[in-house]
Amino acid sequence: MDRPRISRALGAAAGGLLGVAFVPAAVALADTYDIVPDPNSIETVSTYYGLYAALPGLQASPLGYQTFDVDDTTLGTVVGKFEGYESTSSGVFFDGTTEEILVTSDISGTPGTAAGDVPPVGSVLATFMIGDTGFGDIYSALTSTSGVDTVTETLVTPFGDYTTPLVFDAAAIPIAELATLVTQDYGFVPISDNDVAAISGVPPFFVSEPGPQEFATASGTFDAETVKTSDAVGNSTEAILVTSTTGTTGTAAGEVPPVGSTFNIVTFDFPGYQLVYSDLTPATPGGANTITETLVTPYGDLNIPETYDLSALLASDGATVSLGDDYEITPASAQVLSGINGVPPLDGMIQGYQQFDVDNTALGTVVGSFNADVSAALDSYGGIGRTILVTSDLSGTTGTAAGDVPPVGSVFDTLTFGDTGFENIYIDLASTAPGGDVISDTLVTPFGDFTIPTTLDLSAALVGVTFLGL
Repeated sequence: MDRPRISRALGAAAGGLLGVAFVPAAVALADTYDIVPDPNSIETVSTYYGLYAALPGLQASPLGYQTFDVDDTTLGTVVGKFEGYESTSSGVFFDGTTEEILVTSDISGTPGTAAGDVPPVGSVLATFMIGDTGFGDIYSALTSTSGVDTVTETLVTPFGDYTTPLVFDAAAIPIAELATLVTQDYGFVPISDNDVAAISGVPPFFVSEPGPQEFATASGTFDAETVKTSDAVGNSTEAILVTSTTGTTGTAAGEVPPVGSTFNIVTFDFPGYQLVYSDLTPATPGGANTITETLVTPYGDLNIPETYDLSALLASDGATVSLGDDYEITPASAQVLSGINGVPPLDGMIQGYQQFDVDNTALGTVVGSFNADVSAALDSYGGIGRTILVTSDLSGTTGTAAGDVPPVGSVFDTLTFGDTGFENIYIDLASTAPGGDVISDTLVTPFGDFTIPTTLDLSAALVGVTFLGL
């Protein structure tokens, strides 16, 4: 089954003001060209950002890749095809729908910026619609071999469409280089290019591009998941999560940072200023993390006391969620690290893949198991959001009844408010029957539990996709 078509649009860059028709089908490339998912292509979801994802990763957003067609709507023909990364978030951000495409390869047709051309590799296309109000934003950054990208933004309103003067180029996201402090104190440098593996954010305000990268120290090498971000005011960041190591591991200068260590380098739009955050996990189990934050300036470096501990999210096995009626889901394997997002120490998120059991707590038995994409987000106030997205069922009876294994596409999202005793638990059990999803939202407090009415259906955006993971 194909994923439902996605409403996206390009602006005037492709040969005239858009023929805006925000139906769930197409991206308007001028008046007579649309971009639609190829009917023979199924989206593969590589990771998932939950309800409480760390910005600039957009909340409740599946990230994946797919093949797209460029259609001539006048002739009813396909003039070209391309592959691209995509992300979609619906019903969370101002009750709006945000969609993005990052073009990764052109398959057929003529690459270019004219009407009927296929968007060149590296181009970024994005739309944001505010519910059913008729208001929205259409953004495109089309790459050019001349070195000058074609960037346009159009505000869509019920009273007409307005092109804005725009300078933010999401297709030329600056790469925040490792600060001198990091190179000197920890002695690691990148030895591979960053391999972009997804896109998220809301151009033209901010954009993020996650992907793997390899680094070297005097004592060995390590693989890492990274995310590079850029915003409209000229700031850029690079967050790093160590996923595997070779050589001598430790927290001393020149040693390889232990697995789970995180870094973030913020490069401000002021020459010579950077903010460097590091959170080194202990070389031996049971030790404390080593956390530092330093403001690098042309006049000297300033050490800032910091307690934000992003890597602590990995100290536990992950989320345990009560299903009621004597059943709960519990982690059954260690987490395989797959990504990082956010701008620690303001906020941050770590993603992975993990296996879970469905336990009968009354009998102490396991009734089934499943694989899942997981994420854990930490804000600067101590709030922790955890997400579990079911990607495959391994054993047990699949269904939405008590004791069943959650169907593929089900979403569990929890938010713990520090040590206050308050927690919000959102559960969306997917169903193949139309309108058959079983959705609940519960606020747990020291004074009792309260049911929160909700119509938010996170699993609806995951119908007809395939999953990359365990």
